[in-house]
Amino acid sequence: MTVPRQHVEEIPDGDGGTVEVKLGLWISNTNSRRAKLAGEQLDQFVRSGSTGAETGRAQRPPRRAPGRPCPPVPVVSEEQRPA
Repeated sequence: MTVPRQHVEEIPDGDGGTVEVKLGLWISNTNSRRAKLAGEQLDQFVRSGSTGAETGRAQRPPRRAPGRPCPPVPVVSEEQRPA
């Protein structure tokens, strides 16, 4: 299911009125934060058919060990720089 980010649904509130639900924004936010969802929440989100949800839990890059320095940045001399 693909829903534009700007999509808004009007849902009956039970008192004869309606409530606006920013469905597109909710799907976009949930999809980008799916790594933080609990297992059951993630399963429900995937079953909803949201585009991008089928990839499952987002993988974070491995962290560096504490105290481990970053790799050195190569130094480029003036002669090596492109004109």
